Amino acid sequence: MKTRRPTLQERLRSARSGVLLITALGVVCVVVIGLVIGHQVDCAVERAQLHHPGSPVEALVATASDEDVDLGLRDSAVWALGQLGDSSALPTLRALETGVACDHSQAVCQRGVRKAIAACEGGWNVSAPIWRHGELAAR
Repeated sequence: MKTRRPTLQERLRSARSGVLLITALGVVCVVVIGLVIGHQVDCAVERAQLHHPGSPVEALVATASDEDVDLGLRDSAVWALGQLGDSSALPTLRALETGVACDHSQAVCQRGVRKAIAACEGGWNVSAPIWRHGELAAR
């Protein structure tokens, strides 16, 4: 018995279904990743506020520049500032930029600082609209 070859219309319909499925999966991935990032920013803010009460950005800025705080927490604060994209953090982030290679045992991660500066200068953050709201909204 001979099998029938699909027509051009059937092949196009199948291709469109595949494209729609891939697009839907991509959107779901962006949303899930955005929600995870938002949760991580919330956690970084909470940890920063334990050391430095204030608004999210104020607490993160104070934590990032506090040499008495663990470097891991300072790096987390720098990352969260970049995610928030608030330009008021730029003076602190620029002060943290050493211009030399990273020495993770002595100073905050310089790559992280550069990325946070770029984000606070207006870099695009694809997941921010999913989680950035309320107190965490950029000014």
